[in-house]
Amino acid sequence: MRFISVSRSLGAIALASLALTAVPARAATYDAVADFQIAANPGGVWSYGYSHDAGPSYSMIQFDDSASTSGWLSWTKAGYVSLGTPTAAKNISGSTISGALSGQLILHPGPAANADYAILRFTAPVTATYDVVGQFYAGDIGSMSGSVVLGGDLANPLQFFSNTTDASTFSFSSLMLTQGETLDLAVGNNGNYFYGTTPVSMTITTAVPEPSSVALMFAGAAMVAWALRRRPVGVRPAPAAQL
Repeated sequence: MRFISVSRSLGAIALASLALTAVPARAATYDAVADFQIAANPGGVWSYGYSHDAGPSYSMIQFDDSASTSGWLSWTKAGYVSLGTPTAAKNISGSTISGALSGQLILHPGPAANADYAILRFTAPVTATYDVVGQFYAGDIGSMSGSVVLGGDLANPLQFFSNTTDASTFSFSSLMLTQGETLDLAVGNNGNYFYGTTPVSMTITTAVPEPSSVALMFAGAAMVAWALRRRPVGVRPAPAAQL
């Protein structure tokens, strides 16, 4: 009788388990304000655009015209601009402009006649659970709405603020997103888009399992391998006696 030899495999599994308990887990973090740029849209996981359809499944039209002017880095839609809106932009002036502090990212909806929402979009790079924290701010003197929208379903937002203030915060723990699924911040004009500069922020972090949980998985694999080691192989029954 002979046995499967798995001593090397057991050793490797044990070492891997020890390494996992010693090395802290890492999470990927995406920051809408820090990541904002005007080189490309989309840029990584972030994209910027607008929609004039407030139905159950809106389609975001991406901005395609970028500019750096008058203290702003901005995105708009070429041929579809009214007083510089709808837009996504970042104040880099070093001072407060239209209620936006220097360094803040803003969304400004378009004309009321078009019901244009300005949109910041996160597209999940992988299927995972994500922790989400963010905020809409008061911004300029206009009364704008703010929605956190999953999968373009503006009719059923995860969170809605009829009038954004400096207390319009939101957070979602362990939000499951499949690869390619979207999470939006949408700012609406409430029937009047004047003075609608609305600062926003959103930070999204992938939830990573604790190292001890992963190590436990490896330990389980080691036990299975040990059981296989104790299982005899290659033994055939004796032939029946010939009559």
